[in-house]
Amino acid sequence: MRSVKLMGSSNKDMDRQAKNSKLTPNRSLKETRSRLYIIRRCLVMLLCWREPRE
Repeated sequence: MRSVKLMGSSNKDMDRQAKNSKLTPNRSLKETRSRLYIIRRCLVMLLCWREPRE
């Protein structure tokens, strides 16, 4: 079967994408913790926000 190439993609680009898509468990955990931290900060900001008094 013949492999399908994306426009402008080379074998090196496809190999690089395959390597980057495999995250080590430690890196995956760090990314998840980072996302949860950002979500938590946004929620706190939304809950604590008030209209300024004039």
